[in-house]
Amino acid sequence: MDEKPLPPLYKRGINLTKAIVRNTVHVLEGGDAYLEPEEVQLRLDICASCEYYRPSDHTCSECGCPLDEKAPLTAEPCPFMKWPGDLFR
Repeated sequence: MDEKPLPPLYKRGINLTKAIVRNTVHVLEGGDAYLEPEEVQLRLDICASCEYYRPSDHTCSECGCPLDEKAPLTAEPCPFMKWPGDLFR
């Protein structure tokens, strides 16, 4: 299976910076940092069926995020708004 390439390093750095800010603000505003294990597994299952999923390194080829680290974070959205609740983030 051919995998899509990861975004350039500078784009991944921008995405990481945005994620740090987004999650820090979310927690400082009183939100939970992490989802329940069942919700994380649902997100990972959605990712595994996506054309942008890279099984070799468990990353999203659209945003370049490592999904094992991104999926548990409450404030993180899927770049395609596929995760439950993404439209409300």
